[in-house]
Amino acid sequence: MLQENGMETAYDVSLHVCANPVCSCGIVDMTLTPVVVDREAGRRLPDRIVPIDVVRKKVADKGEVKKRGPARDFAKVLLKQLDGDNFQFLQKMYLAAKKDQTDKARPNEIEAFFEYDKIEEDGLLTAYNDILPYAYQLVVTMNGETCLVLDHYCLRNGCSCTDALLYVFPVDHGKVAGTREIGSYFVNYRKKKWWMGDETRGKKEFIDLKKARQCIEEQLPSIYTLMKERHARLTQIYNHCRGKQHGIENSRPAQTSTISRNEPCPCGSGKKYKKCCLRK
Repeated sequence: MLQENGMETAYDVSLHVCANPVCSCGIVDMTLTPVVVDREAGRRLPDRIVPIDVVRKKVADKGEVKKRGPARDFAKVLLKQLDGDNFQFLQKMYLAAKKDQTDKARPNEIEAFFEYDKIEEDGLLTAYNDILPYAYQLVVTMNGETCLVLDHYCLRNGCSCTDALLYVFPVDHGKVAGTREIGSYFVNYRKKKWWMGDETRGKKEFIDLKKARQCIEEQLPSIYTLMKERHARLTQIYNHCRGKQHGIENSRPAQTSTISRNEPCPCGSGKKYKKCCLRK
């Protein structure tokens, strides 16, 4: 029910988010369909579409509500009647929809931004969740703190390494707590070998390598498989985007040599690799 001009109107509500899995606009389009028909006018009352920014908790500045008029007035009325629980529900729905889009999207359906020159010339590593912000996040508890583990990979054309760089940051109320880094570890996920860089070894604020490895392996028992699949999928996305950006037809294939034919395909389709991307 919605209070409007001193009257209550019942609406059926459907929610929609944009179809781009890497878009972080935070907008949910609410389509409100009146339940009651205007019998006197002999016609069905029109639907209302209100874009809500669930992050900033305001009406998004897009579509008809961008202009002054009935659509914007209606959107403001609706916004005033949304409480904290409503926004919490909208936020959860938005995140769930984005995660589902990310899980189902094939690499050649994802248009992402990469720093191509730095990756190819300087060997810049790329974080998985920087490219796929709504993908599964690696979260563990270290020293009594909930921590986010950001996994970075080399995507340089021609490189066949199986290394990852893991940065560890404490999380405060669901958000990464600034730049307070408490760990930085290199991992060869094929050999299950861990080490620290010379510039980070011995830092007092960093968690000991042995302890960090134990925490991650115990709390994320599939971590090595996850890193291999995430590296392969990120490489496929990079090859697709780089090919479109530079007109390259023969970018190196994703690291298929390390993926068994009968393992789940790293593209996230749920099929075995031999029945999915191996055919491409």
